[in-house]
Amino acid sequence: VQRADGVLKSTHQKALDALAKRAVLPRGSVRFERLCAVLYAWHVSADSSQDAGYQLGAALLDNTVVETPHGAAAFGALLARLHSDAGSASRSRTADWWTWLNDARLPLIGTPNGSAAQRLTAEHDALDGYRRRLAERKDVVEFALISDDHPPLRVPKMLSSVRVARSAESEMGYEFSEVVRRHQQVVLFGLPGSGKTSAVAQLAAHLAEDVDAPLPIFTKLQRACSAVTDAHDITIALLVNDAIHTAPERERAILAEVLTQELTAGSALLICDGLDECGSRASMVADGLARLRKEFSPDVGLVVTTRPSSAGPAAKLELRESWLLKPMRGDVVQRQILDSVTARIELTDEQRAERQAKLKKVQRQQPEIASVPLLGNLIALLIGLGRDTDSADTVADILEKAIEQSLSRWEVHRSRAGGSLEPVATLLSNGILWDGFVEIGWLLTHEP
Repeated sequence: VQRADGVLKSTHQKALDALAKRAVLPRGSVRFERLCAVLYAWHVSADSSQDAGYQLGAALLDNTVVETPHGAAAFGALLARLHSDAGSASRSRTADWWTWLNDARLPLIGTPNGSAAQRLTAEHDALDGYRRRLAERKDVVEFALISDDHPPLRVPKMLSSVRVARSAESEMGYEFSEVVRRHQQVVLFGLPGSGKTSAVAQLAAHLAEDVDAPLPIFTKLQRACSAVTDAHDITIALLVNDAIHTAPERERAILAEVLTQELTAGSALLICDGLDECGSRASMVADGLARLRKEFSPDVGLVVTTRPSSAGPAAKLELRESWLLKPMRGDVVQRQILDSVTARIELTDEQRAERQAKLKKVQRQQPEIASVPLLGNLIALLIGLGRDTDSADTVADILEKAIEQSLSRWEVHRSRAGGSLEPVATLLSNGILWDGFVEIGWLLTHEP
């Protein structure tokens, strides 16, 4: 009517007033007139599927919001909910409409740069993929640090076996997931090989499976902050980009927006793994995280893992301290590893029983060492494979070989991964580290 210089009825006036209010533009302004010049509106009757307006609405949805020929079903689903909401005087938005269509299991079309509905579909598809990748690690023990040729092992209810205490000396343990749920702001301390990364990876996997839980955002600080030289360089974008680095490239931009939105105005749990692995930059990284927390939504939690060597920098974050205890059922996991290894090679029943007995002997004679997940799992692998061991090896021989292998694949790799900002780390060798372990052990056993 306005374009044809016709007479505006009261209903038209009300519609234009509503549009001006929504656009936050004065009715008579040039910008509002330009807006009206490019907008089109229809008022059609769609009381039943026989009405022309119904067919028009369905056609507009086909190949735009849903795949053809599901437009009619989509339009029907929307009408049913809108009629229901009108009866109860309820309001709804585009996001609600998308949810109704998704609940109806209609094939939605997703395009990051498309219409509002297409963008919502793209966001949900990308987020579903992100959650799925995190959830795939649930109850999985990986051996990348200690073995090149052994596949991951599935261990039921891994997260429930992770316990923490209020101090390193405390023996009263609590489930790690429950502590995080209650306190939300936690620093997890643990000795080398104690399973800190595995603990938070399992936590992230469980949260990723629950769409009603805070969204887990998992970041490796050493990787994310490798090029950081100032605390102000640590930004939400930096951490988010690290969390989505394994996502398909086509999804990263929209995923970054979704995760950033959850951190600044939603509900999320930011998991920052390995503060100590930042080396001499740990204090600066802690400063950056402390500053960054001011930008977070009140419903965002923070979990940081570190060795006790970085307790000072971690204290700047003012998080609840939790100390990782030896995992429950650690010996059971080692037996599963042994059984898994021996099942892959040809052994007689006698050989298999001999290796099982050898593992039990190590667990019995050296319970403290066998309770360290990385060393205990490596010992089980070595015994199961018979690699670098023979039937005459003593418990001490097996432990020595396990520690030597863990050093070559673990500590040296960890130190050198720090980059050029940690020049001393590149001077370390297997021999130097091994001599250090031997010397420390000698001092401990001979102290008065």
